[in-house]
Amino acid sequence: MRKKCQWQVTVDMFGHSMQLLDGDKIIAVGSALSFNPCATMKHRLKKGFLFRNPRTTAAQIATIWDTAETFEQSWCAWVEVEHRDNQDPVYTAYVRCADASDATMFAFRHNDFEKWSDDKQKAQDTARKATNKLRVNKNGTIRATVTVETLDD
Repeated sequence: MRKKCQWQVTVDMFGHSMQLLDGDKIIAVGSALSFNPCATMKHRLKKGFLFRNPRTTAAQIATIWDTAETFEQSWCAWVEVEHRDNQDPVYTAYVRCADASDATMFAFRHNDFEKWSDDKQKAQDTARKATNKLRVNKNGTIRATVTVETLDD
């Protein structure tokens, strides 16, 4: 199950530091920043150019802030985490820019992010749900979808 992580900003004598909160876990994703990224983000931004990094690391997230400081228009960044049984959590970072020139600059500087869209996200979520081939009905019966393939010689 995927959930959205929270940002936390701390201030010390060196500047602002960004942290990612994943439940009890705190991950440092930027330090000695000259600005507060959470203050400049528009968290309700729904339109614009969307970028995604599906298997991101803290170091890759930390590179966002240098570019974001130069953005002239609205922007937003968030991270989603998916916890799987007996595996390390998988973090996915998203950045949305309202302005085309900001999006171009972000795409140029961050080749580890891919151009993404809400339609692609919906299609991926639908495909993920479609792979679930076993379903338990309300009355307790189990319904399964089986794909049969035969191999020819």
